[in-house]
Amino acid sequence: MAFLKELLRKAARNFGYQIQKYPSAEFLSVPVFDLSVQLLMAVRGERLNFIQVGANDGRSGDPLNQYIVQYPWYGMLIEPQPDMFAKLCENYASVHDRLIFENVAIANGLSSITMYRGQGKDYPITSVHRRVVTQLAPHDVELLTVPCTTLDALIQKHGLSNVDILQIDAEGYDYDVLKTLDLAATSPLIIQFEHGLITSQEMNGAVRYLSSHGYRVLYGGRQIADTVALHKNFPVMVVNPRA
Repeated sequence: MAFLKELLRKAARNFGYQIQKYPSAEFLSVPVFDLSVQLLMAVRGERLNFIQVGANDGRSGDPLNQYIVQYPWYGMLIEPQPDMFAKLCENYASVHDRLIFENVAIANGLSSITMYRGQGKDYPITSVHRRVVTQLAPHDVELLTVPCTTLDALIQKHGLSNVDILQIDAEGYDYDVLKTLDLAATSPLIIQFEHGLITSQEMNGAVRYLSSHGYRVLYGGRQIADTVALHKNFPVMVVNPRA
C-alpha cells in the first residue's frame, strides 16, 4: 500500500500536482450570516427589520434570538405549531412590544395544510414532508392541520414595507416558503434558508429564483445546512452607506 501511494504521488508530481493529507477534523466554517448581520448593523444601525419563518420556541438552535433580545430589532415571528407558538410568545414576552407573532404555516394557494410531527432529540420535528420527519424522528409520527397564508399576504397585512433580514427554517419546505415572497416587491438584504433537507431540484430552483432577483447565493455546502443570499444592494450599502 505504501508503495502504491508513493507511485501515485510521483505520477501526480510529473503533472505538476501535489498530493497531501488534509486534516481529518472538520474545518471551522466561516459564519457568513452573522458577519453579514453585524456588518449591516455597523452600517445601518442596530435597529433592523426581520421576518422569521419557522421560529419554533425562539431559543432552540435559533440564529436570531441573540439579536432580537440584545438589539432593538423589529419584526415578525411565524410558527405554525400551537404549543411551540405559545412557548415562542412566552420566551419573547420581555420584548413583545416590537414583535409581531403569527401562528400560521406559509404555503401558496392553500387555506390550511397538513404537517407531520415527530419527537426529535431536543424538540419536535415538524414538516410538510413526511420523509423529513421519518428521517429525523421516525417514532410516533402524528398529523397536524394548521392554517396557512403567504409571506406576501402577511407583509401586506402588517404593513412591513422594509425587510432587512428573512430567516427561513421550514424543515424541507424552505423553497416553497421562499416562493410565496415576491422578491421584486420585497427584497430583504439578507436571506438565510436551510438547504440540508430540500432536494437538489429545489435547491437549484431556489438559486435560480434568488439569482434572477439580484442575489448572490453563498452555498454552505454539505458541512453547513444553511445557505445565505445577499442582495445586490448589500455591498453597495457597505461601500457607500448613502447610496
